[in-house]
Amino acid sequence: HFGSSAFTNIVLVSSALHGATMARFCVLVLLASCVPTLVRAQNYKDLENLGVNFAIPADGNVAEMARRAAELGVVRIKLFDYSNMSIYQLRKYYAFANRKLEIMVAIPQWLANPPDGHGQRDWKAIKEALATIRENSDIVKGIFVYNEPCIHGFCEGQAGEDYLALLDWFSEQLKDLGMTVSTPFSSPCMMPMQGWKIPFFQRVVKILQKTGSPITVNLYPYLDYCFKPWNIDLNYALGSAGPGGPPLKWSQIDADITRAHGDMARIGFPNQAIQIGESGWAHYYDGPPVGDDAARKALVKKVSNFAYSNQFYLNLVGRLGALGLKGIYIFGLWDENYKPAIFPAYEGEKYFGISGLYADASKAPWHIDDPSAHASTGFATMRKSDWKQFDTEQGNLKWVTENQPQYAAKAKQQLDFDTKEAARYKKGSKHEHVQSTVAQAEPEADLQKPKHESEAEQTCTLPGHDVFDNNAGAALPCCENLVKVLKTCRETDKCEFCLEPEEKWELSSLRISTSKLFRADYVAGCLAAAVCAAAGMAFWKRGRSAPSGIPLVLSEGGELETGVGEE
Repeated sequence: HFGSSAFTNIVLVSSALHGATMARFCVLVLLASCVPTLVRAQNYKDLENLGVNFAIPADGNVAEMARRAAELGVVRIKLFDYSNMSIYQLRKYYAFANRKLEIMVAIPQWLANPPDGHGQRDWKAIKEALATIRENSDIVKGIFVYNEPCIHGFCEGQAGEDYLALLDWFSEQLKDLGMTVSTPFSSPCMMPMQGWKIPFFQRVVKILQKTGSPITVNLYPYLDYCFKPWNIDLNYALGSAGPGGPPLKWSQIDADITRAHGDMARIGFPNQAIQIGESGWAHYYDGPPVGDDAARKALVKKVSNFAYSNQFYLNLVGRLGALGLKGIYIFGLWDENYKPAIFPAYEGEKYFGISGLYADASKAPWHIDDPSAHASTGFATMRKSDWKQFDTEQGNLKWVTENQPQYAAKAKQQLDFDTKEAARYKKGSKHEHVQSTVAQAEPEADLQKPKHESEAEQTCTLPGHDVFDNNAGAALPCCENLVKVLKTCRETDKCEFCLEPEEKWELSSLRISTSKLFRADYVAGCLAAAVCAAAGMAFWKRGRSAPSGIPLVLSEGGELETGVGEE
């Protein structure tokens, strides 16, 4: 952005200079003026591709998590299921915040073949996932099939064939809708690429190419450092010379992604796109590093803080474009306080949540250059069916505040916030809205007593559902004649499900029926920057020396160098 004062200063200083010296000095000042515009123009595109894993901990409140994601400004959300409730809450809060939203749902092995991936294939759940994608195609952009299948035994033998068949089935179903269909693989599964892995991944990539989808790998330099803190250079794992230091030219992420590109070329797919499905850095370590393995714990505690975690994510943003990545999903949104403090990160294992890292949402990377501020499409909006769900939810929240004292405060907080934001959204949003289906004059008593028999108006948990799988934002008791059973869910967690006595357990989800203008100033800034750069190159080639004190150097190959590192 070129202000009048900047040009005035250029003219005043230039009057004291002569000939080529004056011309070169002007170009240098113009180039310096271009730098902020170039940085901002790049940042919002990279930040849009920096997503977050929406893993719901045992004590997580989906509504609270969705609201927080919108506050942070995240565009891309990666679910670990295809829950209509999660999608609805994300849609609602992103619409209220007037933000762009892209969701990837999932059909992990424990849902496709419950309860642990080795049971009978649940085609009901699979078809529900497909229907959810189609019903929410304005904000749902694809699906992840299975999660880290190789380390759980789903890449070889009949289990491997079943996985590949399901990946192919979803690819065939969604290839004409522009959807992404992929699978998050652990890095040990892909690297090294040898033996049985070569024909297996050749088959995987051929299926991915039906939808033009990237192959997805999970990378954790933080955990690698925790595993071998005496052997792995900390800055190499972090990606910069300490918190606040300049980026390294070569980091562990660079090495891993370069290797992945090389492996894809080796098996016959040199142009295969790649993305990172999970990567994170703990922002806290609870308690002193005592007991067994205390020396390692002390080193882990030293680097598990805001400075290192925040720097790691900033470094990831800087590498998105340079490494040609389709995206990176941070793990995760929420801290997991009840997670075991397991090797190698111990207490740090609980604190990967960026919601805890960025208690002040304005410090989150997405606020460097808000992607939603540059978008004209892709915003979440509330549809007629969503407003119907909203009205039911309002009634349930009101009922909870009056009948469940242990959850009343949190329900009241959500009720008040949602009521205020819904009114503001209907009044002032630039996007198309449908008015609420509940008349303003409807008796309050009708909202206080939802019917137990109605799936849309819950006061108890329905058969086959987790006690938190409801509209109330809190655990609800099992409906009449159901029993509460503790079962494994989300791979390793324990959840309470309401089941018929002696009923065979199966995991299912609650089914719910379900403009901003592009800122031309950034375009102009980028064009101006390009003109400045071209002019600068021409003048430098004609000149013999640079003005004193300005760290710009023209290399023998004609490349402009800054003297402060490659970036």
